Amino acid sequence: MIHSASTPRAHRAVVTLTGWPRPRPTGIEIAGVFVRTAWRPGETPERVTVRAFPHTTPTGELRDLFAFPRAVRPAGRTPNGAQVQVTGQLLKLDRGEQLIRVKVCPAVADTLPFVVTLHAGPAVLSLNPEVFHVDVTGHLLQVGRCLLLADTVVPVFAPVPARWHRWRPRRKRPSPVLPARDASDSAGASGLPDRRFA
Repeated sequence: MIHSASTPRAHRAVVTLTGWPRPRPTGIEIAGVFVRTAWRPGETPERVTVRAFPHTTPTGELRDLFAFPRAVRPAGRTPNGAQVQVTGQLLKLDRGEQLIRVKVCPAVADTLPFVVTLHAGPAVLSLNPEVFHVDVTGHLLQVGRCLLLADTVVPVFAPVPARWHRWRPRRKRPSPVLPARDASDSAGASGLPDRRFA
């Protein structure tokens, strides 16, 4: 059980990639994964480690990754790979679809809350679904598209920052559907075609 007296953990979602970078028009490819960034490899080849932030769809699927140039550093002895860490509010533990869904509410003002969905195995899905906050570690798998896989999950004390307590995502208003205009509707009272629709 996580008590309120525990040290609070900040919400975050980070994908750490290590490998040999390959330049692309709008970023780099590392560990087989594309990352949008203004950083460019130097003339001398060097393994690097990149701390990238995920952009996700409203349902939490990974859309792309972004990294600031300062988030790219020499890899040193870090092994190649793609590691994932997500800390936030547990939204759903779906044992049927084998998914864990976490809501991340960053403390920074210019980043809105977002959802991260990870595929999970039995060890993760055995978590008590009544837990409020979790820390999930895993890895990224490239199978045609990038999938986030959860390897471990630990209950933590990670309260939602006060600035987001009343925040709700904006929903787009549905566009009105206009009825199809019948040919007879284009005729005026005189029976002649209305020139507005001719």
